[in-house]
Amino acid sequence: MNRQAKLFCVYGNLEVAQGAREDIQKGLSLILREIARRASNQGDPSPERIRRDMESEGAAITSLTDFLAQ
Repeated sequence: MNRQAKLFCVYGNLEVAQGAREDIQKGLSLILREIARRASNQGDPSPERIRRDMESEGAAITSLTDFLAQ
């Protein structure tokens, strides 16, 4: 599946979003931060940059799919 070395796996504890309860926006934002942080720890800064760009542009983070598609 990854013969071209374009993919890598990130493990993150998504329980970080539990505190957001019914606030889906906040929960997704916390999940995105966790994924970006873990990817950065593995040497890939692009998820953190994408997350920051989305937030700085004032884009509403409503879909984890949108983030992961970047």
